[in-house]
Amino acid sequence: MAGIAVGLTDLHTTLNGSGGVIDAFVSSNKIDGAVIVLMDIDELRHALVTTVEMVNQPLLVLDAELCIYSVNHAFVSMFQMKAEEITGKAIFDIAEGQFNHPNLRLLLEDILPKNKRVTDYELEVNFPKLGKRRLKLNAVRFFEEGRGMQNILLALQDVTGKG
Repeated sequence: MAGIAVGLTDLHTTLNGSGGVIDAFVSSNKIDGAVIVLMDIDELRHALVTTVEMVNQPLLVLDAELCIYSVNHAFVSMFQMKAEEITGKAIFDIAEGQFNHPNLRLLLEDILPKNKRVTDYELEVNFPKLGKRRLKLNAVRFFEEGRGMQNILLALQDVTGKG
C-alpha cells in the first residue's frame, strides 16, 4: 500500500506502507471531511502475536469464539503443552477440560460484547502432568473498532502456594 494516494473532492491523503495516514489536507490546509485509513488486519494480528511471544508471562490470545488464536512460549513451557496441539481449540477443551469452569466461561463470554475485563480471577485446576494448581487470570479485550479484529488477551499466573 506504500505511496497510495486517495482523493476525496479536495482532500488528499497519502498512506504509508502499513496503512497509516502520513498527511491529509484540503486546499485551505484543514481537514473538513472524512479521512479513510486502510489497515491490513493480517499485519495487526502479526504484531499482536509477535508482542505476545516476547512476554515472559504465560499468555493466550483468544478469538471471538474463545478459541486459541495464539499462545506464547511461556504458556507452553509452564503448562507443558505443544502450541500446535492447542492452537485453534476452544480454551475449555485444552488440558483435558481443566479450564472448563462455568464462572470462567461467563466471564470470558462477557469481555467482547460488554467490553468487560477479568481481573485477578482465581481458578483451582488439576493438570494431568502438573497436578493441582491455583491460577490467577487476567483478561482484556483487544479490539480495533472498524478493523474487524476482536481478540481476548488472557494472562495466567501460577500462584500455587502463595498467600
